[in-house]
Amino acid sequence: GSDVLLITAADSVTGLDFYDFGLQQPEMSEGRNPDGFSIWEFFDEPTRGESNVTTSSVGKNQPVFPLEYALRQNYPNPFNPATTILFSLPARQRVRLTIFNTLGQRVEHLVDDVYNAGTHVVTWQAKMMPGGVYFYQLKTSSRTVTRKMVLLR
Repeated sequence: GSDVLLITAADSVTGLDFYDFGLQQPEMSEGRNPDGFSIWEFFDEPTRGESNVTTSSVGKNQPVFPLEYALRQNYPNPFNPATTILFSLPARQRVRLTIFNTLGQRVEHLVDDVYNAGTHVVTWQAKMMPGGVYFYQLKTSSRTVTRKMVLLR
């Protein structure tokens, strides 16, 4: 994945919005819903090359960064041997992203760093892990969110 400039200011130089495309997944579409103005997300039904919106514009005082904290469902899920985890932050803050097994034991610590506001992508390479159910937990100073994922062997 490489950063792709999506929207620029009137000077055509100043970047207003970037998105880091992770590993591309077959039969999966990414976009802003509704109408290109909210945070990036994955659509359950792929749009197969179609535009998610016809036109959009950015007005004055419209937020450039996510307005809310979000931890998305990993994809693919189930997975083998790698999966992608997306999270969004409304402000710069310290983030910890940890993987746990079903016994609540930490099996891997993926992130412990300060991230800027925006949407971020982390990939977990679970090559040496046995198949089964795992949990990924995103923790900041103000929130803790945990989701379930399945590693198939």
